[in-house]
Amino acid sequence: MSGWGVAPWGVSGWGGVTSPIAFSYAFALTTRDVGVVLTGDALAESVIGDGDALNPATWSVYEVDSSGTTTRSLTVIAVTPRVSNSQFVVRTLEPFSRYPNVHVVASSTLRDALGVVLDLPRSAEFTGVIAAVSETARIMPADLLNAPANNTTLAGALVVGSDGDYNNQRGADLLRKLVTRRLTTTRGGFFYLPNYGIGLKLKEPVPLSSLRLLKNDIANEIAKEPDITNVRVAASLSRDGVLTINVTATFVATGDDVSTELELS
Repeated sequence: MSGWGVAPWGVSGWGGVTSPIAFSYAFALTTRDVGVVLTGDALAESVIGDGDALNPATWSVYEVDSSGTTTRSLTVIAVTPRVSNSQFVVRTLEPFSRYPNVHVVASSTLRDALGVVLDLPRSAEFTGVIAAVSETARIMPADLLNAPANNTTLAGALVVGSDGDYNNQRGADLLRKLVTRRLTTTRGGFFYLPNYGIGLKLKEPVPLSSLRLLKNDIANEIAKEPDITNVRVAASLSRDGVLTINVTATFVATGDDVSTELELS
């Protein structure tokens, strides 16, 4: 049947205005993923669209106490559809607290498929979870291996192993990547991580008098990585202008202490 709008008889089945979507319920899928179920399909076309479900800036996730007061805000880094455009997986940088701590996933700008801002309720509560990892089978965090390209340690390409899968980095190599990425990324370089990075640049002058302050800034920045703790930083500046940064940290998942060194001329 054809009609005179976006549905058979107007903007809805019989010419009325379609009711906007609302939150139905939410539940933790992993220690950093919360599943959100809506009452209808949301706009899901662009990761930068205003009110788009795929845009991390559309969502907020935070932890609350028994009185409903926010005790901790988590950083949303990605959103993906789950089953349909009425269900989404919202991923955070920081892990949730364990059960039965209460968390909230919310949005005040989310739009439905017709572009109408969602109705009340605009949030849903869920309880945290804890990873089920045995003491004898703890796994070191890993990331895809990036082989250096163009004679630099700041860029690279993925490497495929003999088994046909991508190679990974762990331990000191992974720590070096985490440190390098945070130190060389300009603050605000990732729109969904506005407080990420320091922005150290090659051949940028570093006054000797600023070395202590820089070391503290580096330690505070690296300590934001959720997979590591107990960060220790040493920094030195040679006569020929090479800034050497030595970082030691403990991986949360295994308790292993790992060190790495980074030089910036």
